[in-house]
Amino acid sequence: YLYFIRVFLIVDLGALFFICLKDLPSVRITMDGWIIIIIIIIIIIIIIIIKVIPQQARRPLG
Repeated sequence: YLYFIRVFLIVDLGALFFICLKDLPSVRITMDGWIIIIIIIIIIIIIIIIKVIPQQARRPLG
């Protein structure tokens, strides 16, 4: 249940991010813009992995 709340929060943050991109006339979706978007998406995915995996894999790896 909490997992879905997290997903919705991330979706909302993504939507806000894209709205901010649209509202800023100086920001054009160029190669640099896409690189920034991809980096942010990767960071969000890493945060999800860091928060979700420790709950599922408590046993030591080896």
